[in-house]
Amino acid sequence: MQKFVEHEAFEEIKKRCVFVFVDMPGHEDGAEDLPESFNYPTIQQLGEDLVTILDQLRIKYVIGIGNGAGANILTRFGMMHSSRCLGLLLLNPTSNKTTMAKNFMDRVSKWKVAHLTPSGENLALFRKFGHKLEEAEDKASALEELRKQFGMQLNKKNVQMFCDAFANRTDITPMLSKNLKCDALLIVGAKSSQVVASEHMHQYMDKTKTSLLKVDDVANLLEESPFKLSNAILLFCKGLGWLTSVNLPGVGRRSSVDSQGKPTRQRSISMEDYDKPNIRRLSISSGAKE
Repeated sequence: MQKFVEHEAFEEIKKRCVFVFVDMPGHEDGAEDLPESFNYPTIQQLGEDLVTILDQLRIKYVIGIGNGAGANILTRFGMMHSSRCLGLLLLNPTSNKTTMAKNFMDRVSKWKVAHLTPSGENLALFRKFGHKLEEAEDKASALEELRKQFGMQLNKKNVQMFCDAFANRTDITPMLSKNLKCDALLIVGAKSSQVVASEHMHQYMDKTKTSLLKVDDVANLLEESPFKLSNAILLFCKGLGWLTSVNLPGVGRRSSVDSQGKPTRQRSISMEDYDKPNIRRLSISSGAKE
């Protein structure tokens, strides 16, 4: 997430916002093993307790951005603390209680990779890079290479505790329509393993406040489609009345010259014109790769 925020596509948004990145307990780089007596919080408790961070930092309102398990946690936060949450951007989200370990082992059986267990690290790799493993000819070698790239400084024991908490999460699907009162945008890559889960979640949400965006030809939104994702976030924030000073691509003041080469001023697009529907301007999903 931090790498995405530092990307050039996000530059104009970053200049106008304050970002608070939240690590799960024991997930900071170089973390030591959590003590045996540590009772790892449930996913519901993590969602509810995010408000203590806002209170500590004296932040009144937020627009939340969460990816994967983080999207599930933020959804719970949004339902519990609607007065503090202006909106939610949920990347590759899921609301139901799925058996990821079973899906992982079914895929491993199909790949015919021996001695591969549903450990926390392997499940995280599968969720994040499943599409790359699917395309690789040598699955075992590809998995080992991805393991070297992913979370080398993360404490595996602590990650496992978080994965266990996520595997034991409750199903929040039935509560979405009634309890999630803020606007939400669900964004999923068309190649992501979470497409079905995201579509399922969207079915149970208030359609007057919720939209689902599928980005073509990508699986990992943060890494593979930063420009489209940035545009989606900007459009969502503008719809909430924030970041209105940030121009969308193709909107704004242009300079030109007349027939004699003298500079002229062209009128910026008016708010009245800007508010008129323009399907091409609002489309941020296309068949072309970035």
